[in-house]
Amino acid sequence: MKLRTFYLALTAVALSLLVSGLGLFVWLWNGSPLRLLNGSRISEPAAAMFVPKQAPLMTSLLVAPQRLQALSQVVTPTRQRSQVDQEWQQLQDALLTGFKVDFANDITPWLGDEVTFAVTSLDRDRDSSNGRQPGYLVAFSTQDGELARQALQRFWQDRAATGTQLVFETYKGVKLIYGDSALVGRRVKPLATAVFGDRFLLAANDPKVLREAINNAQVPDLNLQRSESYQRALQSLHPRRLGLLYADLDNLGDWLNERGLSRKAEDSDRPNQFQGLTLSLALNKAGILADTALIAKEPLPSSTLTQGNRPSAALRYLPADSRFVLGSHNLAGVWQELQQRFGDYPAWQELQQQLLATVQQQLGLNLQTDVIDWIDGDYALGQSGDDWIFAVDRRQTAASSGIEQLDAIASDRGYTPTNIDLDGHEITAWTQLRTGSKRRNLQIQATVRGGHGRDGNFEVFATSLDRLASALEGRDSLLTSPEFRQAQQQLPQPNQGVLYLDWQASALPLTQRWPVLQLIALPLQPLLEHVQAIAIASPTPPEDSSDLQRLSIELLLRS
Repeated sequence: MKLRTFYLALTAVALSLLVSGLGLFVWLWNGSPLRLLNGSRISEPAAAMFVPKQAPLMTSLLVAPQRLQALSQVVTPTRQRSQVDQEWQQLQDALLTGFKVDFANDITPWLGDEVTFAVTSLDRDRDSSNGRQPGYLVAFSTQDGELARQALQRFWQDRAATGTQLVFETYKGVKLIYGDSALVGRRVKPLATAVFGDRFLLAANDPKVLREAINNAQVPDLNLQRSESYQRALQSLHPRRLGLLYADLDNLGDWLNERGLSRKAEDSDRPNQFQGLTLSLALNKAGILADTALIAKEPLPSSTLTQGNRPSAALRYLPADSRFVLGSHNLAGVWQELQQRFGDYPAWQELQQQLLATVQQQLGLNLQTDVIDWIDGDYALGQSGDDWIFAVDRRQTAASSGIEQLDAIASDRGYTPTNIDLDGHEITAWTQLRTGSKRRNLQIQATVRGGHGRDGNFEVFATSLDRLASALEGRDSLLTSPEFRQAQQQLPQPNQGVLYLDWQASALPLTQRWPVLQLIALPLQPLLEHVQAIAIASPTPPEDSSDLQRLSIELLLRS
């Protein structure tokens, strides 16, 4: 049965404040020193004690939203401050409509340094007869418990005045207040609240969710905070963080499946290999670093890949305006390891199929057999406009036969490998000769599909001679791009290479192809519209963490 409509007023306060708060920093990248580059004063969400270990999703903002807003006013240029204020106000108006409260007057005076949102369960009442109804919980840390109680009292007084029937309950020493029509909008929605000591104000879409949260806090073995794998994942991530996300992949997958945003693998009986995903968000001078750790259910097989201590030397042959870049070492080994670890996941299957189909359609190549299988050294692949550029180390084992194979494929498609001189470089061009239409003055026309040439230890391929000439001569190299260099500097070393996307040029086709990306992109839109590029790398996990798969994502913000 389909899930009911999101409780927007509950989910938005935590999840979107995490996004919108960080999104305000898109105006701050003018070289000014930022204290928050060192992260929050707290390293992990204390509200994890309310969240069950098996919760599908938890996300936390680890700094008070008002601190971000105040800081933005200090360092943002005067001409842009009104725009920052406008974006902030629009978000507040949209997200707090159901509560009928004012953020500055009703929340800011008592709000502390943490706002945590969680999907606590897929069926909050565990009654299949009325459908699966998720449980939602928001935990606001309080810097003044008494002010929080007063604000909550005023909120419920207003609701009572509009006819909401209030229920008061004391559960294990904690006072609960709830009402079935507490949130207003197109449809009235229930809300339950409680103040836990002087530390947290809790809000949920059902009193059952609050009771379970209190149980989790009072019996620590039940909560996420005591999860050994969760704690290990936290320790492996970047210590300076302003936000954190945790997902139980099995339960989250079920949640996404019911919303039509994902699907289960139909051709595999094997259970998912990974149990959880932990992601931390930190600020740096280039943008935002998202550091992630996938937690496996069992120790992962030892990687057979050699961790590189330098970027792929082939990257220098790609143009500076590349909108897609992949550069690493041993593509065959990386591909095989990805297949072993993620082959049963629909997201990877869809990504793989789309990638293979795109290369087949645009280049006429079977990416797996014609390219990937023979590359065990340095390589780089890039796309600029409609052109593709590919560079590979000739010294690897099967390089000569691989290059000959690509020439043979071009020949099979009607193109003749022809040796010509290109600006002083001897290259092999893939040409097709045609005769003109005039019989008296017979003309021969040559169509060039692309070609390849040698530069030192590397063979460089391109789908146009202009791109090939630029690559061989080292003109406008990717390594001179300020955006690429900035993004690469923020990624951890050593790693297995880099994937780089010009987000402004790639966002629309990516979100159209994969619906699950729409789920991520929609709430992140206030931030993503200011992202210039995205760089991804897989760093080396700690030696004692055989059940972790790391991934770092740098969001480079537009200046």
